[in-house]
Amino acid sequence: MIGGSSLSQEKRSAGHRYILRAASRCIPDPGPGRSNLLSQRAPGCGTLRDTRGEGGLDVQISYGGEGRPQQTPYEAIGGAGTVARLVEAFYKRVAEHPDLAPIFPDDLGPVAKKQYAFLTQFFGGPPLFSQEYGPPMLRMRHLPHPITPRRAEAWLECMAGALDEAGVKGPVRDFLWQRLSRTAYHMVNTESRGEPADR
Repeated sequence: MIGGSSLSQEKRSAGHRYILRAASRCIPDPGPGRSNLLSQRAPGCGTLRDTRGEGGLDVQISYGGEGRPQQTPYEAIGGAGTVARLVEAFYKRVAEHPDLAPIFPDDLGPVAKKQYAFLTQFFGGPPLFSQEYGPPMLRMRHLPHPITPRRAEAWLECMAGALDEAGVKGPVRDFLWQRLSRTAYHMVNTESRGEPADR
Protein backbone atom coordinates (compact mmCIF):
# COMPACT_ATOMS: atom_id res chain seq x y z
CA MET A 1 0.00 0.00 0.00
CA ILE A 2 2.91 2.35 0.66
CA GLY A 3 4.74 4.23 -2.06
CA GLY A 4 1.81 4.73 -4.41
CA SER A 5 0.91 1.08 -4.90
CA SER A 6 -2.44 0.51 -6.56
CA LEU A 7 -5.62 0.02 -4.58
CA SER A 8 -6.69 -3.62 -4.49
CA GLN A 9 -9.86 -4.65 -6.32
CA GLU A 10 -11.22 -6.01 -3.03
CA LYS A 11 -10.84 -2.61 -1.36
CA ARG A 12 -12.39 -0.77 -4.26
CA SER A 13 -15.34 -3.13 -4.39
CA ALA A 14 -16.05 -3.05 -0.64
CA GLY A 15 -16.07 0.74 -0.46
CA HIS A 16 -17.93 1.18 -3.75
CA ARG A 17 -20.69 -1.28 -2.80
CA TYR A 18 -21.41 0.55 0.44
CA ILE A 19 -21.32 4.00 -1.13
CA LEU A 20 -23.79 3.07 -3.86
CA ARG A 21 -26.18 1.53 -1.34
CA ALA A 22 -25.93 4.59 0.93
CA ALA A 23 -26.54 7.01 -1.91
CA SER A 24 -29.70 5.25 -3.02
CA ARG A 25 -31.43 4.72 0.31
CA CYS A 26 -34.21 6.88 1.74
CA ILE A 27 -32.77 9.77 3.80
CA PRO A 28 -34.70 10.94 6.89
CA ASP A 29 -35.48 14.57 7.68
CA PRO A 30 -32.67 16.07 9.82
CA GLY A 31 -35.22 17.93 11.97
CA PRO A 32 -34.99 21.25 13.86
CA GLY A 33 -32.68 22.44 16.60
CA ARG A 34 -29.91 24.56 15.10
CA SER A 35 -28.27 27.73 16.44
CA ASN A 36 -26.37 30.33 14.44
CA LEU A 37 -22.70 30.61 15.47
CA LEU A 38 -20.97 32.10 12.44
CA SER A 39 -22.00 34.45 9.67
CA GLN A 40 -19.99 35.38 6.60
CA ARG A 41 -20.60 36.38 3.00
CA ALA A 42 -19.04 34.98 -0.15
CA PRO A 43 -19.14 36.73 -3.55
CA GLY A 44 -22.24 35.75 -5.53
CA CYS A 45 -23.38 33.29 -2.92
CA GLY A 46 -25.52 35.20 -0.47
CA THR A 47 -24.97 34.51 3.21
CA LEU A 48 -23.03 31.49 4.38
CA ARG A 49 -24.01 30.43 7.86
CA ASP A 50 -22.23 27.82 9.95
CA THR A 51 -24.94 26.59 12.32
CA ARG A 52 -24.16 23.86 14.80
CA GLY A 53 -26.42 21.76 16.93
CA GLU A 54 -25.41 18.82 19.12
CA GLY A 55 -21.97 17.63 18.10
CA GLY A 56 -21.21 20.86 16.19
CA LEU A 57 -21.95 19.29 12.82
CA ASP A 58 -25.06 20.93 11.40
CA VAL A 59 -24.41 23.46 8.65
CA GLN A 60 -26.66 25.75 6.63
CA ILE A 61 -25.91 27.86 3.59
CA SER A 62 -28.31 30.52 2.35
CA TYR A 63 -28.22 31.74 -1.26
CA GLY A 64 -29.41 35.12 -2.44
CA GLY A 65 -32.17 37.29 -1.16
CA GLU A 66 -35.92 37.31 -0.78
CA GLY A 67 -37.85 34.72 -2.75
CA ARG A 68 -34.86 32.43 -3.26
CA PRO A 69 -34.77 29.11 -1.40
CA GLN A 70 -32.26 28.43 1.33
CA GLN A 71 -30.01 25.42 0.91
CA THR A 72 -27.60 23.49 3.05
CA PRO A 73 -24.18 22.77 1.53
CA TYR A 74 -25.37 19.16 1.28
CA GLU A 75 -28.24 20.25 -0.95
CA ALA A 76 -26.12 22.76 -2.87
CA ILE A 77 -23.54 20.16 -3.95
CA GLY A 78 -26.17 17.65 -5.06
CA GLY A 79 -26.92 15.60 -1.97
CA ALA A 80 -26.30 11.89 -1.44
CA GLY A 81 -24.95 11.14 -4.90
CA THR A 82 -22.23 13.78 -4.68
CA VAL A 83 -21.22 12.74 -1.17
CA ALA A 84 -20.98 9.13 -2.37
CA ARG A 85 -18.70 10.13 -5.25
CA LEU A 86 -16.63 12.26 -2.91
CA VAL A 87 -16.10 9.42 -0.44
CA GLU A 88 -15.18 6.97 -3.18
CA ALA A 89 -12.69 9.41 -4.73
CA PHE A 90 -11.24 10.26 -1.32
CA TYR A 91 -10.50 6.68 -0.23
CA LYS A 92 -9.07 5.83 -3.63
CA ARG A 93 -6.43 8.46 -2.87
CA VAL A 94 -6.00 7.60 0.81
CA ALA A 95 -5.23 3.95 0.10
CA GLU A 96 -2.45 4.96 -2.29
CA HIS A 97 -0.95 7.74 -0.14
CA PRO A 98 2.33 6.76 1.60
CA ASP A 99 1.59 8.90 4.67
CA LEU A 100 -2.01 7.76 5.15
CA ALA A 101 -2.20 4.14 4.03
CA PRO A 102 -0.32 2.82 7.12
CA ILE A 103 -2.95 4.10 9.56
CA PHE A 104 -5.97 2.80 7.63
CA PRO A 105 -7.24 -0.80 7.66
CA ASP A 106 -6.95 -3.05 4.62
CA ASP A 107 -10.73 -3.18 4.32
CA LEU A 108 -11.89 0.34 3.60
CA GLY A 109 -15.58 -0.56 3.38
CA PRO A 110 -16.47 0.14 7.05
CA VAL A 111 -14.35 3.30 7.06
CA ALA A 112 -16.08 4.56 3.91
CA LYS A 113 -19.45 3.86 5.54
CA LYS A 114 -18.57 6.04 8.54
CA GLN A 115 -17.12 8.77 6.37
CA TYR A 116 -20.23 8.87 4.20
CA ALA A 117 -22.40 9.24 7.30
CA PHE A 118 -20.10 11.88 8.76
CA LEU A 119 -19.78 14.04 5.65
CA THR A 120 -23.53 13.86 5.03
CA GLN A 121 -24.10 15.32 8.49
CA PHE A 122 -21.08 17.66 8.37
CA PHE A 123 -22.34 19.18 5.12
CA GLY A 124 -25.77 19.89 6.61
CA GLY A 125 -27.61 16.78 5.50
CA PRO A 126 -29.41 14.19 7.64
CA PRO A 127 -27.63 13.34 10.94
CA LEU A 128 -26.66 9.85 9.78
CA PHE A 129 -23.48 9.68 11.83
CA SER A 130 -25.11 10.62 15.13
CA GLN A 131 -28.00 8.26 14.48
CA GLU A 132 -25.76 5.27 13.83
CA TYR A 133 -22.62 5.93 15.87
CA GLY A 134 -23.57 8.48 18.53
CA PRO A 135 -21.96 11.88 19.16
CA PRO A 136 -19.09 12.46 16.72
CA MET A 137 -16.38 13.31 19.31
CA LEU A 138 -13.93 13.32 16.41
CA ARG A 139 -10.73 14.09 18.27
CA MET A 140 -11.36 11.36 20.83
CA ARG A 141 -12.18 8.83 18.10
CA HIS A 142 -8.90 9.63 16.35
CA LEU A 143 -6.64 9.48 19.44
CA PRO A 144 -5.61 5.83 18.87
CA HIS A 145 -4.04 6.86 15.55
CA PRO A 146 -0.83 8.93 15.29
CA ILE A 147 -1.98 11.99 13.36
CA THR A 148 0.87 14.41 12.62
CA PRO A 149 0.62 17.81 10.90
CA ARG A 150 2.06 16.07 7.84
CA ARG A 151 -0.76 13.54 7.88
CA ALA A 152 -3.35 16.29 8.30
CA GLU A 153 -1.92 17.95 5.19
CA ALA A 154 -1.96 14.62 3.35
CA TRP A 155 -5.61 14.12 4.33
CA LEU A 156 -6.45 17.55 2.95
CA GLU A 157 -4.50 16.82 -0.23
CA CYS A 158 -6.61 13.70 -0.79
CA MET A 159 -9.80 15.59 0.03
CA ALA A 160 -8.94 18.40 -2.40
CA GLY A 161 -8.48 15.90 -5.21
CA ALA A 162 -11.71 14.15 -4.26
CA LEU A 163 -13.65 17.42 -4.26
CA ASP A 164 -12.33 18.08 -7.76
CA GLU A 165 -13.32 14.62 -8.96
CA ALA A 166 -16.78 14.90 -7.40
CA GLY A 167 -17.36 18.26 -9.09
CA VAL A 168 -17.71 20.34 -5.92
CA LYS A 169 -16.83 23.93 -6.85
CA GLY A 170 -17.58 27.59 -6.29
CA PRO A 171 -18.35 29.44 -3.03
CA VAL A 172 -19.86 26.38 -1.38
CA ARG A 173 -16.60 24.51 -1.92
CA ASP A 174 -14.66 27.38 -0.33
CA PHE A 175 -16.99 27.33 2.64
CA LEU A 176 -16.72 23.57 3.10
CA TRP A 177 -12.96 23.67 2.61
CA GLN A 178 -12.57 26.09 5.51
CA ARG A 179 -14.49 23.72 7.78
CA LEU A 180 -12.65 20.64 6.53
CA SER A 181 -9.28 22.33 7.05
CA ARG A 182 -10.11 23.35 10.62
CA THR A 183 -11.30 19.83 11.36
CA ALA A 184 -8.22 18.15 9.85
CA TYR A 185 -5.76 20.20 11.90
CA HIS A 186 -7.86 19.77 15.03
CA MET A 187 -7.26 16.01 14.75
CA VAL A 188 -3.45 16.39 15.07
CA ASN A 189 -2.28 14.53 18.17
CA THR A 190 1.36 13.70 17.42
CA GLU A 191 4.34 15.93 16.63
CA SER A 192 6.14 15.23 13.37
CA ARG A 193 9.46 13.49 13.81
CA GLY A 194 10.80 12.64 10.40
CA GLU A 195 8.76 10.13 8.47
CA PRO A 196 5.41 9.11 10.00
CA ALA A 197 5.66 5.83 11.87
CA ASP A 198 3.48 2.89 10.89
CA ARG A 199 0.94 1.56 13.34
